[in-house]
Amino acid sequence: MNVRSNNFKQLNDYKGLTLCNVLFQSFYLNGIEVQKYNRMFFQFGEGNLSISIGDGEVLITIPDSVEEKERSDSDFDYPVFKVEKTLVEKYDGQKLVGYNKLVWKENMDDIYGVILIFEKDEMVFFEDKNEDICILSKRSEIPDDLIVVK
Repeated sequence: MNVRSNNFKQLNDYKGLTLCNVLFQSFYLNGIEVQKYNRMFFQFGEGNLSISIGDGEVLITIPDSVEEKERSDSDFDYPVFKVEKTLVEKYDGQKLVGYNKLVWKENMDDIYGVILIFEKDEMVFFEDKNEDICILSKRSEIPDDLIVVK
């Protein structure tokens, strides 16, 4: 995987691009699911974007390519897959127009989520108490201990 950047400014390069597909990555340890969603891959017509959230940090990377990957018998396994269509279908074909960060009220340096702003909808996702990525369709559902920052 080719990483060009890991900061939010990288998202500016994707403004105006149309979202084509979203894939998710899980983490399995010795065949047991540790994290249902630990990374999201956004496929735009002109490039790919990967976002993972953990321990108060958001890592944004630019993978050369993204493909689905089946589970294997490896001790450390990271399958990549499509989720149920209803979770992300309303964003398909929409252009990214902006983004916001979700930070923890107690420490504004800890970033626990991202809001991707599309033409018609917003995709809100953050690390939940189980250390999985949780996806919401409304800002009103954001937990009280997180606040939105531009």
